[in-house]
Amino acid sequence: MIFAVPLHKIVKKLNLSVSSSASEFTAIHIISDQSIHFIGTFPDDTYPIVYTKNYSNNDKWHGHLYPTNMAKTKGNQDKIDDLIFNKTDLRLLLIDIKLFKIYLHNIFGDIDLKPIYSSMAYHLKDKDIDMFLNIHHRTMKNEKVSKEEISILLSKIFEEPIMDQLPLVKGYDLIQRAISLMINHLKDPLLIEDLSRALDVTRRTLALAFKKHLNTSPKLYYKHLLLLAIEMELRKTKEDSVTKIINEYQIYNLSQFGASFKNYFEKTPSEILNLDSKDNPFGWNEGIFEEYQA
Repeated sequence: MIFAVPLHKIVKKLNLSVSSSASEFTAIHIISDQSIHFIGTFPDDTYPIVYTKNYSNNDKWHGHLYPTNMAKTKGNQDKIDDLIFNKTDLRLLLIDIKLFKIYLHNIFGDIDLKPIYSSMAYHLKDKDIDMFLNIHHRTMKNEKVSKEEISILLSKIFEEPIMDQLPLVKGYDLIQRAISLMINHLKDPLLIEDLSRALDVTRRTLALAFKKHLNTSPKLYYKHLLLLAIEMELRKTKEDSVTKIINEYQIYNLSQFGASFKNYFEKTPSEILNLDSKDNPFGWNEGIFEEYQA
């Protein structure tokens, strides 16, 4: 599951475009005028290549400061932790992992591939960025991209790993541990005091860390995660009532929850339940990844 967590109190929609699934790989383009934290896990059998237009160093990838001219990947893990401030302009190419490895074998021969793609960031030259953007643009328009073009792009991307050279933002590991606990306790939410105790820090230390790194509070971030999780479940459920789902998340103040939910999504839980479209308010469609989970 991947969350697109907005960091503003007033939530704006995220515009998303997705290429046809008829292609061997999928292109995604995400644009928004708000700060967003992409957090969660990619499917094991999907390999993403991510390029984010950099607006004055507004991006952190897994807690590392993001320079310009960088391709981001999941490396040897499946997690995503992409923090984008103020303006979001993010492009992804999602490649089936089996196809991805075939490409790499054709490029590098019969060698151990893990050292080649185990980094989570690679330096790109300007002309390589132009190549990526061209292939991404054509894929978005469902135009044919040759296997040779993909092979050339991948060979350029994996030439220069840089993840070990990127500075890690001091104190960001606390944010990562806190969010991990939040995600693990969505259906049995922790009080911020209990969360702080589990992390062995004071509430003030945790609050200052969230303010410094995410410009929000732990409580608001946790609330957004909780609302997103419930909204996702309402879209996926076969139940004809929201009551069972809400009870699973230990929501007891239904009037307050209903007001928060409608303010956040501009729809009631019942309206979400009955939507024909499965896209959430940020345009993030989990179905994009389902074809890679067979």
